[in-house]
Amino acid sequence: MTPKKLFFFIASFCFSLTLAPAATYAETSLFQTRADKIHVNNRILATVNGKPISVLDVMKKMDMIFYRNFPEYAGSTPARFQFYEANWEDVLRELIDKELVLADAEEKKIPLSNGDVRQEMEEAFGPDIIHNLDKAGVTYDEAWNSIKGDILIKRMLYFRVNSKAQTMITPQALKAEYEKYAKENTRSAEWNYYMISVRDGNEEQGAKTADLIYRQLSENPLPVERIQEQLKTWLVNNTSQVNISTKFSHRENEISEENQKILAQLTPGSYSKPVAQKSRATNSNVYRLFFLDSMHEGGTPTFDEIKDKLKNHLLDQAINAETIQYLEKLRQQYGLDKAPIHESMTENFQPFTLIR
Repeated sequence: MTPKKLFFFIASFCFSLTLAPAATYAETSLFQTRADKIHVNNRILATVNGKPISVLDVMKKMDMIFYRNFPEYAGSTPARFQFYEANWEDVLRELIDKELVLADAEEKKIPLSNGDVRQEMEEAFGPDIIHNLDKAGVTYDEAWNSIKGDILIKRMLYFRVNSKAQTMITPQALKAEYEKYAKENTRSAEWNYYMISVRDGNEEQGAKTADLIYRQLSENPLPVERIQEQLKTWLVNNTSQVNISTKFSHRENEISEENQKILAQLTPGSYSKPVAQKSRATNSNVYRLFFLDSMHEGGTPTFDEIKDKLKNHLLDQAINAETIQYLEKLRQQYGLDKAPIHESMTENFQPFTLIR
């Protein structure tokens, strides 16, 4: 579990856990099913600041996370079982760290009103709280205490981690990050354009046809999409073959030097004069007009373009670093820095078993 995931889990009640695909879940209920039941091998997994954390504690927390994220599968025993198997160790670690932060919050006397907890309860479980908690398999007191703890942790982490991390995002730090980004993210110019190609067995006639199209477009500029219908009017009794390409989007390393020079002389929405180019297929001249739809300059993105992205990146890094330091300090303070994550289990310990 990364520190960033841990921070956002206990800062906003639940985070994105590793889940089995929801589409595979069968529709049965948790403890009163037609075929399936979950057996809980309950025992104490860890003790933090004198408070034991059991398999049931871990399960209750997972039930709340599961219901809040997937209420439509609240009655599916296979769904819960797969969720338990995939996530119980991560949730155990989070509960351990949660108790450490709560102990710190208690020592600092962080304020919290009943109204704050009640509002969060309603947001989590809707207006019919009792019914929805029953579906989740959690009592009102259990949910209240869990959410109360989550709010305290959110406030404590803001006080200990987030606020400190934000002070690290200085103008000097942003400037240094931009210079690093600029070196690694230079972008090339990009052209979006069309080509009008004129072919004729009589090259002189092909050149005249291309000139005619250019004059018409110069006198009566048209969007590329309307040129094809106008060709019937412009080229009466004309045998030249005229093709209009789809829009090309190419960077400078994808365009020939000859075509780059032509496009570089155009402004968006303008047509080039006809230019003779050799056909690769027949080695004869093809007369082309270029239409520049848009052009994006190359180089490095400006600071203003990416400053928010850089700030968020630096803030994530700072939060990760501060969270690691804060939790390590708490583990040392409460004597958990050298203790195993689960104190009384064998290597093959299975806290949950699906009984069919």
